[in-house]
Amino acid sequence: MLRLDTRFLEGFSEALRQHTSLLEEARGRLLSKRKTPGSMLGWMDLPEDTETLREVRRYREANPWVEDFVLIGIGGSALGPKALEAAFNESGVRFHYLDHVEPEPVLRLLRALDPRKTLVNAVSKSGSTAETLAGLAVFLKWLRAHLGEAWRRHLVVTTDPKEGPLRAFAEREGLKAFPIPKEVGGRFSVLSPVGLLPLAFAGTDLDALLMGPARPTRPP
Repeated sequence: MLRLDTRFLEGFSEALRQHTSLLEEARGRLLSKRKTPGSMLGWMDLPEDTETLREVRRYREANPWVEDFVLIGIGGSALGPKALEAAFNESGVRFHYLDHVEPEPVLRLLRALDPRKTLVNAVSKSGSTAETLAGLAVFLKWLRAHLGEAWRRHLVVTTDPKEGPLRAFAEREGLKAFPIPKEVGGRFSVLSPVGLLPLAFAGTDLDALLMGPARPTRPP
């Protein structure tokens, strides 16, 4: 479980007491909009999405061969997973983040990886992020060249539940695709499959991770 350490925040406790009523009011207003379509507050429900958690775990268990995990994504599609994986990786799986379009680092990475032991995860909420699709095109060519028809086992996508080019590509090729809920913005998606999938391969205790954020988001 994640905890906030306030020992080095001078005056924090007193400021919190002074503003308690305002914070509680703001919290109440936020929670009252929780189920309103278009409010983009779906991140509040992520810690209690047990079905997605089970699906992520099943996928991890079905792919014990992974030694290198490549996440292709930018912004919220990469920053959250990168931060939590750096903090909680206990599996020995090596993680690589393609959050840019610089050719030289990409070429160095391709030369260092064994495609037979590499899983590529393309992440885009819209499914149309140009940088992500460019990186995916490079790795797709690499996987096909080295693995032939077996490339599909080495590619998984995380994107919109129904729409977008990345979702269409996954359905056309029969790829495993995890959904980013409609009401969850990219910057708030780390507890969706955006973060849970790489964290599962990092050996993170997902139950403990989700326990903390699940408590304060429940209505009083």
